Amino acid sequence: MKQAGTAFPPANIMNNNHFDKFDKVIIILSVCVLVFALFFPQKREIIFIKTKINFLQWWENDIGVQSFESIIKDFENEHPEITVSVVTKSYREVYDTIKKSDIISGDVVAIDPLWFDDQTTKTIFEKLQFEDKGEEKYGAEARSVPLVSFINPLFYNIDALKETGFDRPPKTREEFLDVSLSIMRTNKSIKPFIIGENIYTDIFPWIWSSGVDIKSIKENSSFDWTQKQIVETLDFIKKLHYSRLLANDSFAGNAKDKLVNFAKGKIAMITAGAADIIKMPPELNFSVTTIPVPRGAFAKPVFNVSAWHAGVPLNSKHKKEAFVFLSYLNDNKQKLSETSGALPTYRESSGAEKIKNHQDVYSKMNDLQKASDIVFDNEIFVSCESLEAIIKEEITKMFIGNITAKECAAGIQERYLQCISNN
Repeated sequence: MKQAGTAFPPANIMNNNHFDKFDKVIIILSVCVLVFALFFPQKREIIFIKTKINFLQWWENDIGVQSFESIIKDFENEHPEITVSVVTKSYREVYDTIKKSDIISGDVVAIDPLWFDDQTTKTIFEKLQFEDKGEEKYGAEARSVPLVSFINPLFYNIDALKETGFDRPPKTREEFLDVSLSIMRTNKSIKPFIIGENIYTDIFPWIWSSGVDIKSIKENSSFDWTQKQIVETLDFIKKLHYSRLLANDSFAGNAKDKLVNFAKGKIAMITAGAADIIKMPPELNFSVTTIPVPRGAFAKPVFNVSAWHAGVPLNSKHKKEAFVFLSYLNDNKQKLSETSGALPTYRESSGAEKIKNHQDVYSKMNDLQKASDIVFDNEIFVSCESLEAIIKEEITKMFIGNITAKECAAGIQERYLQCISNN
């Protein structure tokens, strides 16, 4: 008789069931992995091979480091494949680097258009290479793009003038003195005028509007600071000072303080950059006009203008990336003009349609500019970079040392000639 026992399934049957379960687990896990991959994709980091370009300029000195860095940062955020290394030098150093060096240490270089004639520019810079009709806009042979221009009108508070019986701004220096004296007698809380610390915006507009001849200023040539019109201009400025028509912080306060005091109605008239129009509060009732001229000087008004251009040197090793950056600057002229106190380049539209506050004043400035003669005076600074300090120091001597305007002009001339001989 057989012993009773437990019956086991055959070995092959047990193994088949075991693998069926294993296969099912594998299939389920595979589906889970696929679903996770589809709906929860891994974040993939895009790695750019960055190209570094050098930007040689003097603009940072005028714009300020923080504002300039923000422009560069915005560009690098839009173009992460390009890094811009900013090389800041003085105006004269940039000029010398371009003019006297065989190899320019920059892929994009700031230019003053007065530095070169068209023929010389062709031997230094590449043709503009813009995708957005650059050739049509600037010409087939253009080697630099105009970005911003600086122009300095007279700002005046309309209400302050009306209170003294004047329904329009002064056109001549004599009228300017009459308006200033009337303001001083009528309203003790407001000063008629202020001369700021910037000779370029506060003194030069009066000099160039006097009819002085600056036409033949070329490299290595001197300028005569003892011309009759300049002496008369210095005498006019001295008369403003001794008549107590200037704010007490003339020559001492900075440009920002000057604008703030005008905006608050503490000063009736100032000379300032045209782009400062947009910095005025919406409620301020003001306008701009040409600089008052000597009686009978000439009919057509004059503005002194300087401009910032930029180009790509022939020896740049990264021309493609350089033109990407140059195109960005070209597309962002408004931002550049706002941070530098300039207008979008004088050759183009004013951009008034983009201005929210005081659009009428901005448009008027553009009309005044078109109807005026333009004087480019940066060439004087090329020959003597310390000229601004020289003029300020000599005028200060005239204010506190009781020297005549003629002696002041002679002092400027002597130091100017010494300056250019050292260069």
